[in-house]
Formats: sequence, structure tokens, C-alpha cells
Amino acid sequence: MRGIIIFLLFFGGLIWADTVILENDSVYEGRIVKETEKMIIIKTEIGEIGIPRDKIKEIEYEWVKEGEKEYKKGNWEEAKEIFEEYIEKEKGKTKDKEKAIFKIGMCYMKLNEKEKALKKFLQLLKEYPDKEYREKAELEIGKIYYEKGEKEKAKEIFEKLKGSWDRKIKAEVEYYLFVLNPPETEGEKEEFYNEYIAQYPESPYISEILYQKGETLYNRIENREKYTIKNIPQYREIKELREEAKEKTENPETLKKIYPLLITCYDHLAEYRRKHKTMREYVDLLYPKDKEKQANYLKKQADELKEKGETGEAIMLYHFIPYNYPESKTVSGCYFKLGELFEEKMDWERALKNYKFVLSNEVEENLLQKVLFRIGICYLKLNKNKKATEMFQEIILKYPESNFSGEVLYYLGRAYYNSGRKEKAKEVFNRYFKKFPEGKYAKEVNLYLKLP
Repeated sequence: MRGIIIFLLFFGGLIWADTVILENDSVYEGRIVKETEKMIIIKTEIGEIGIPRDKIKEIEYEWVKEGEKEYKKGNWEEAKEIFEEYIEKEKGKTKDKEKAIFKIGMCYMKLNEKEKALKKFLQLLKEYPDKEYREKAELEIGKIYYEKGEKEKAKEIFEKLKGSWDRKIKAEVEYYLFVLNPPETEGEKEEFYNEYIAQYPESPYISEILYQKGETLYNRIENREKYTIKNIPQYREIKELREEAKEKTENPETLKKIYPLLITCYDHLAEYRRKHKTMREYVDLLYPKDKEKQANYLKKQADELKEKGETGEAIMLYHFIPYNYPESKTVSGCYFKLGELFEEKMDWERALKNYKFVLSNEVEENLLQKVLFRIGICYLKLNKNKKATEMFQEIILKYPESNFSGEVLYYLGRAYYNSGRKEKAKEVFNRYFKKFPEGKYAKEVNLYLKLP
């Protein structure tokens, strides 16, 4: 077994980090002070050592390590400065200068300074036309032309790269050529999606391809809005495609496209827990720092569910919002909607509980009137007539000109009647007739007045 010799070298109290790895696995760490086509010289603790290049398996330069570390951390400006500093010191044309130029170009790409990136990649092609980074630079140039809208220039470059032996480059090239010149029929598109997914599962564009295939399948479904057993297999297939697409990307823009149809699939497949979890992820993505907008979005979804009659799911979502966004202005509205839904179920206790929660939160005056009225109704339904009369009297006192003052008088009369205070009830019913002779409850009031 070959041993590994490692020389740790110090200069001025610092560890030198240039690393030379030989074919026999020996490792030297120090400072490379000179390089030629046939030899490198590394300064070590025991002096300068000359090493023939044909004995070297790999050289790891300190500037590469530091630059790559900053690049991976997303510190594009810092990484660019490290690579630029290396080029400033570098003499002659070497493989590592080629790499530094390419990395500077990529930093500019990440910084969205595409023109500066283009200049760097063109410089690389001029100085190193037949070297390792040529195809990578050409690929980035093609992307820049594509984003600038110069589609023909981009297409020419991508066509040239179709024969690349590098699978990563080939995967990106085929994606862009598909986008630039998509097939005419849906069948041909689906055939491309299937082939691409099979050939390039690790492509950076695999999520986009999975997303597009899902869209194609979704557009093929008849009566998409209907919940039918017939559509379940298609929704299950689309769901699986969307889930895979979601797992294979962290790109926010791609995820924003993936989530809506994935939520729809969970809805049609009655996978409500997953649906709500995905909705929460989606809203975090849409409004990452705005909790109020997140709550508003979720309340809108709950309101739509309520309108469709999907009360069970609406209740789950209305409960979720106050629990997760307690400071939101939507909280009182959510509790009010919950009160309405439980009233529809004739669950007066839970309706009353939620209406009372409204009062413990910030609430607009218009909503406050409605809440007090609904609380009075719940008390009436629960045969708590004294509390009902107190609540209706409070409303009349606070809001004498309320739009629903007729309803308040009618139910106040009923509360008195139910509690045995029939004379008081008749007094209230007479007030109703005097104020609303053609009112909504005129017939019912007339019947109550005829009762002994």
C-alpha cells in the first residue's frame, strides 16, 4: 500500500495551502513559486522542490480553493475578486488562468451583469480556443444571447454544441433547442419530454420538463373542473410529475409554476392535508417576508372553498390562519366565517365560541354589528333568552339606525316571548310594526301579536 506523504508548510505563521498530488498519491502542501510547461517548483519547509508535470496527478491552488468556497456560498463579488487577483499575478497562458477567466464570467452571470460576463467568455474563447472550458463558455454565451432575445445567434451556438461529449452541456443544449424550436404537435412534445426525462434525470432543467409534461397531461383532461372518478388516474400521474419536479429544484420561479397544479391535484385526489401543507409552502414562496399577504391569500382560498360548499376544508383553513398568523387583520374575519359555517351546521355552541373570538381581536365597526347580532341569535337558539335580550338591547342602544335594526327588534321580541315576558314582547313587536309595516318579518310579528 502506497503511503501518503504530507508536508505541512509554514511561512510567516500561516499554513500554505497550494497542494500538489502526485501519481503515486504523495501529497505536497506549500507555495508554488514557479511553473513551466514541464515543471512546477513548490517552496516547502525543507526548501524548494522541483516536480516534473508528468508525475503530477492534480494541483489544488489556494486561490482556487478560496474562490470556489466563496462561489459555493453565493458570495459572487468576493469570489470574483479572488479570481481576478489570481489573473493579475498569473504570467502566460495556463489552464488555471483559463479556469479563472471562466469563473469570473460565471460570477458576472450570478450578479446578473450579462454584458461583462459575455466579454469574459469571449476573452476565454480568444485566448483558449481549444481548451477545457471552451464548450462551457460557448454554452453560457448561448444563454446570454437567448436572454437578450438574439434567438438566431443563440440557436447557432446551441446547434454547434449538440455534438458535445459532455452530458451536462448536451442536456442544457437540447433543452434550449427545444424551447427555441418546439415541436408542432402535443404528441411530439410529450415524446421529447419522455426522452429527455429518461436521458437527463440530473439536468438543471429537469423540473421545467416535468412541469411542462404535467401541463400537457392536464390540458388533455376533459371536464377538468368536475370531481369524477374517471379523471383520478390522470390527476395521480400529474401529481407524481409535479412532486418529482418540486423535489428536483430550488428555483423560486420554477416552484411558483409547479405549486398551483400540484395543489389542484391534491384537491381532486382528496389529499387535503398535503394540499394545505403545499398551500402553506406556496404562500411562503409568494410572499416570503409578508405575513399579512400570506394570511390574506389563505383566507381568499378558504372563502372560495366556503362558496363552493366545501365547508369541512374551509373550516380547517379558517382555523389555520388565526393559529399561524395571530397578528393578522384577517383573524377576526376568519372567526366570523367559522361562526357562520357552524351556524349552517346548527352547531350553536361552536358558532357562539367563534363569534366571541371575533370580539377578542381587532374588528371593524361594520363587522362588529354583525357579530353582536349573530351572538344574540346563538343565545336565542341555545334557549339562553336572557343573554339574547341583553345582546339585542345592546345593539339597539349602540346602533339605533343599523341596516338590520328590524331583524334585531324581531328577535328581541322573540327572546322576550320565549322567556315568558309576553307583554314586553308585544311592546317590541308593536315597535317593529310601527317602524317596518311592510318589513321582512311583518307576517311573523302579526302572528305573535295575535297569540294570547
